[in-house]
Amino acid sequence: ASATPDFDALREEAEAVGASMSSTNDWGLEDAFYTEQLEPVFADLADSRADETYSDTPEYDDLACFLDIADACGVKLLVVLSPEMGPYYDYIGISQDVRAACYNRVRSIVADHPGVQLADFSNREYQKHFLFDIVHFGWIGWVDVEQSIYEFAKDGE
Repeated sequence: ASATPDFDALREEAEAVGASMSSTNDWGLEDAFYTEQLEPVFADLADSRADETYSDTPEYDDLACFLDIADACGVKLLVVLSPEMGPYYDYIGISQDVRAACYNRVRSIVADHPGVQLADFSNREYQKHFLFDIVHFGWIGWVDVEQSIYEFAKDGE
């Protein structure tokens, strides 16, 4: 039997690497992404998405359909709920309430499928180094996702 990974040590290492790779901004985003992609358009982004509601999107139905098919096939799934980048989304005008409604909708869809587990990271919106940029898992985020996958797989043995 293989040893359980030391996720605490990996998380500590991830924090150090994330800090070293995100020194140009207070949000903990990767330096090149921030300086090359975000900073040049930053002023134009303020409240640019204030009308976004996330309520009228087909992706919710797509998720429910996918989970229905998995249920019908007897496939056990782990759904990973990624956080939004809180400071960025606050800046562009998508409120915490709008984001919370989105998270709640995903939680509700998953809850309707008892064979599906949820790794919910929505409470990490403001954790530095959890995301690499504004949407992708970063240094700490990947360690936590990997730990969730590891635990999910171990439970299935």
